[in-house]
Amino acid sequence: MSKILRNAWIALAVLALVTMITACGGSIMDEPMAALGVRETTRVEELILRLRADGIAVLIISHNFDQVMRLSNQVWVMRSGRLVGGRRTSETSGTELVSMITGANEQQVLQEEFVPREEQSS
Repeated sequence: MSKILRNAWIALAVLALVTMITACGGSIMDEPMAALGVRETTRVEELILRLRADGIAVLIISHNFDQVMRLSNQVWVMRSGRLVGGRRTSETSGTELVSMITGANEQQVLQEEFVPREEQSS
């Protein structure tokens, strides 16, 4: 499949996801707390937890593992624009998520031995 066609399919899938979530009254937040202070971050986290408790879907795009683990029921990991996998938050760990994100095995992550492919010298 050509890169243009693959990118078109990805864009279509994202548009379908956005449409489904918003049509159901849900919310999508991309790095919602990235530029906030401590007080504002706490308020946004409380809002997300209230929405979740009310059964409203909230899709959060974030690199902050602590927040992801505190606020989510499920985690989906992408690497290089591709879906790597999903886990229930209660059934995973930060180490497993780093492993999924980087492609390293969990032992390499724990020992900090993994060098991402793009950083390896040939």
